[in-house]
Amino acid sequence: MKPNCKLKLRRHLACWSCLLLASLVLPGCWDARMINQLSFTSGVALDLAPSQLRSEEGATGKNNGNLPENPNRLQMTFEIIIPKIASGMPSGSSTAKPFTNITVTGDTLHELTRRIALETNPIFAEHAKVILISRKLAEQVDFIKLLNVFYRDEGYRESCVIFLTDGDAKSVFSVKGNDIPTDTIMSIADNQFRSTRVLPLLTLQKTMEKLTNDTSFVLQSLNVYNGKLMFHSGAVIDGTTKRYTGNMGALELQGLAWLHGKKTGGLVRIPEFEGKPSFVYEVKKMTSRIIPVVNGDQISFRVQINSRGRISEDWRPLQVTTSTTDTEQLLQDSRRDVEREIRLMTQKTLDLIQHQFETDIIGCGNELRIRYPQVWAKVKPNWKRTFAEAPITVDVSIDIEDFGLENMQLEKK
Repeated sequence: MKPNCKLKLRRHLACWSCLLLASLVLPGCWDARMINQLSFTSGVALDLAPSQLRSEEGATGKNNGNLPENPNRLQMTFEIIIPKIASGMPSGSSTAKPFTNITVTGDTLHELTRRIALETNPIFAEHAKVILISRKLAEQVDFIKLLNVFYRDEGYRESCVIFLTDGDAKSVFSVKGNDIPTDTIMSIADNQFRSTRVLPLLTLQKTMEKLTNDTSFVLQSLNVYNGKLMFHSGAVIDGTTKRYTGNMGALELQGLAWLHGKKTGGLVRIPEFEGKPSFVYEVKKMTSRIIPVVNGDQISFRVQINSRGRISEDWRPLQVTTSTTDTEQLLQDSRRDVEREIRLMTQKTLDLIQHQFETDIIGCGNELRIRYPQVWAKVKPNWKRTFAEAPITVDVSIDIEDFGLENMQLEKK
């Protein structure tokens, strides 16, 4: 074969080899799906099915199939985003909502994610932000069973935030206004740095981690009042039963925030006391430390709380003085009043979780396990009772770095 022919043959072989290699490494979007063929969901709500749908007769109907009687039948509601309206593009009505809700009924959650295909396009959940669970459902079915399918499904992100609802979870997706409810929820949740009544967010990953470790915890509880969404309480989830065990009010939530000591903001209103008008302490920083104390068979705990902040509002008589002594006295009185109020709040929280719920949601057991592993191994099987009976004392230390005009002559040491 002539040299030129060999050269041409090599070039042809090289070209075909490159084409073959490109076909292997650049297959294109073989699994691509058209955007108009998907249902983008931003949130999921889980409820117990209404009583009439739990019977065999009532469960036979639209999209419910022909189901036998089941007292724990589930309802799953998807908040589906309408991209054309949500993006601000012209639509048929200026008052049209940028989302729609679709509810399906069945016995398993995976089954329900498939059954929705009878009504709309397949669910695309990679943009889901929240998972709502009703209190009634959380009382009857443990959380691992409810969240397991989301944790396994690669279509749901582990960053989804878990909330409990006082009423039906699906009602949260029907609040007044044209705003997307899940966006409203996440917007309010961002205020955790401004209020001690808004709990730190618990994602799907963090929640499953606590559940698998038998750790009790508190979820933010939502409610719809007069058509508006409200963050108003905390739902206690027992790490042993994996179920809802009780509710914490606003005051107890504030006490819990101080016991955890993980917030960087919030307010404490000091009410009128012994004839002295009220004032407000704004938190700049708070920390807490739980110290187990073991004396023979006696187990107790000491909680050390430290905080730095300022007096942001004061209804007491204005005191502008050049006397360092007077200023120091005012500072000392303010500090004492704030420390007293924090001790009262934390004591209410401790009374609730120790004597009513018997649930360790502040981490005393974990601190005991770290510092005294042999003692923990001994008391772990009966920890609920041990925790309920353990004395817990709270020490509070407040540093007021600023209190308005009255600190003009204060020399910080």
